[in-house]
Amino acid sequence: QVFGYRLMLNFDRPYMARSVAEFWSRWHISLSTWFRDYLYIPLGGNRVATTRWYVNLAIVFLVSGLWHGTNWTYVIWGALHAFFLIATIMTSSVRARLAQAAGLDQVPGLHAFCQRLLVFTLICFAWIFFRADSLADAVHIITHLGTGWSQLFNAGWFREAFEQIGVSKNYLLLSVLLIGVLEWVQAYESSRNQSDWRQLFASLHWSCRWAAYAGLVLAIMNLGAPKAAPFIYFQF
Repeated sequence: QVFGYRLMLNFDRPYMARSVAEFWSRWHISLSTWFRDYLYIPLGGNRVATTRWYVNLAIVFLVSGLWHGTNWTYVIWGALHAFFLIATIMTSSVRARLAQAAGLDQVPGLHAFCQRLLVFTLICFAWIFFRADSLADAVHIITHLGTGWSQLFNAGWFREAFEQIGVSKNYLLLSVLLIGVLEWVQAYESSRNQSDWRQLFASLHWSCRWAAYAGLVLAIMNLGAPKAAPFIYFQF
């Protein structure tokens, strides 16, 4: 924006989504918008028979998987999202009745929490296939999800695990703190438009603004990547 360029918002707190459809309206918005405009709508979108609508959704997500790589792991990742989305549509009335029977419709906050927890669990399960190097690795991870509980309260095991991946205790605490700050900033932005945020920052005393500038520069110098990293999407 300093140079006059305005980029679209590409991620909008996707893990706060209460449905898979909402997740995809928040996650990698530029890519999902492209698939919507150039594949989903030309296929007919939802302005077709119900069965054809489901087929259109499946095609979009399968192609999305193949876009990331010609590997069965990506295909299954796309298929899982298609299944989640179609199942969500098909069971909407059933889920509404279950929520009413459980009294969740009387406690909106708890209902929203349960929805977000379920969506987060489904999305993370699908990420296993996206991140695994092979289908065999993904199967191994899934079949071992319920193991290792004996180490849960073993502080020494946690320390060794983080040391193996090069993460010290101080680095972990700093990461958690910075993630918390970013979450607060995004929550603030979601409740107001970005111009309000900029106006609030501009209204601060010059000493506070320049202290923030210095802090951001130091953060870039100390927390930035020490060497050039290839653009992540070059691998897709």
